Amino acid sequence: NSIGFKWTLASPTVPWETRFDELVQYKAKRGHSNVPRSQGQLGTWVCTQRSAYTAGSLAQDRVDRLEGIGFRWAKKATKGKTGPSVPWEIRFDELIQHKAKHGDCNIPVKQGKLGRWVFRQRSTHK
Repeated sequence: NSIGFKWTLASPTVPWETRFDELVQYKAKRGHSNVPRSQGQLGTWVCTQRSAYTAGSLAQDRVDRLEGIGFRWAKKATKGKTGPSVPWEIRFDELIQHKAKHGDCNIPVKQGKLGRWVFRQRSTHK
């Protein structure tokens, strides 16, 4: 907030209940709820739920509802890791540097590790 970070961007927010209903329909059709991130808005929403759960910021009633439909919190294991995680403070410093250079904190998720970090901050803040 002190650096003018915008927690939400201009796109309209779809209610949690609506996305949950879409997930239920997805599971009924495909037999699982592991929606890939590349599957549009539902995939992004699923990723956001996992991130919020991992961060401990997902409301318990939502955790219960997702678990009630057999939602898996961890994606299937992948071969190898993408590398060590970077401390939160390091990414925050990178964000400060970006703001100083560009005048804003609007970093697209597709713009590398900092963009993904900013996306996760917005997702878990809700």
